[in-house]
Amino acid sequence: MAKRPAKIKCQEETFFIVQVGKMLQHGLALPVAIDYIARTRPTLRTAARRLGHLLRDGSSLAAGMRQVGFSAPLCDQVAMAQANGRLSHFLMRVGRFQQGQRQRMQKLQKACVYPMFLLGFVGMILLLVRLVIRPQFAALGMTGETGFSRWLTTGFGVLVLVGCLLGWSGYRCWHAPMTGQRVARIFHWPVVGSTLRCYIYHTLLYDLSMLLGNGWTMKEIIALQSAFGEGSLVAALLKDMETEFRTGTGFVTIVDRLVYFPSEVASLLAQGSSAQELAGELEVLADQYYEQMLTRIDKLITRIQPACFLLVALSVLCIYGELLLPIYGQMQILN
Repeated sequence: MAKRPAKIKCQEETFFIVQVGKMLQHGLALPVAIDYIARTRPTLRTAARRLGHLLRDGSSLAAGMRQVGFSAPLCDQVAMAQANGRLSHFLMRVGRFQQGQRQRMQKLQKACVYPMFLLGFVGMILLLVRLVIRPQFAALGMTGETGFSRWLTTGFGVLVLVGCLLGWSGYRCWHAPMTGQRVARIFHWPVVGSTLRCYIYHTLLYDLSMLLGNGWTMKEIIALQSAFGEGSLVAALLKDMETEFRTGTGFVTIVDRLVYFPSEVASLLAQGSSAQELAGELEVLADQYYEQMLTRIDKLITRIQPACFLLVALSVLCIYGELLLPIYGQMQILN
């Protein structure tokens, strides 16, 4: 069984595509650009050398990147760009996109690191009180007012457990093979559904603008299905388009029916603009959804830190209930 390649970090992926895009724009050949990265970037040396060998053996850039450990969504987008012959332009665009995403991820980590550390510390104290100190209280006969504290601590534990389960199930669902039904469910996720909707719209609108701008027909677009990883977002879109196309449905109707595109796309297609004009309009619309996505991410970041501090306050209240309420109840019994 072949050994699975190590996953390349997002930061290294961003560096790779930006550097390759810059060198292609300066007129250098793709193998030269990859060889340069192999010689100057130690963290990418092994992956770049193997990718260079794959290219010399006749593999495409997208297929080679997939084999050396690049993320599947990035490889799918590279395959789309290669099909359109706009590889350097696309790599620079995606590089800027990933740089913006990485900056926001760093901002999110900075906003959460202190409250999450505090929450973990307070949670350990609560666990210590519950498992060590409370049994000693019970041995001394201090069992008064324990019902409320028990329910409070249990509720806090259930809240944290449900949050972890929801996060894990969301992660698994996002990385599971995509279908139209799954995408529709993702759009209705609480908190992050609208942000992911903007991300999906931006990605697919930009892909569609590249294809139409290069004069691709419906049949040619569907024929790209084999170039993408099975279960990926683009592959799911093309599969659903093929299903609709076989029933004799027109292109405008197909785009209007599918969940992958916003309602504005059908109206743009129905105007009868030229392919180049339509491609430009779709690219502008993709940029609009990209800006919306960034705005929603910034809003999420501003809300996550207060939510973390609220959990910290709740855990402190649980500690208060576990320690002071039995003492207070015992004092009432003595009085």
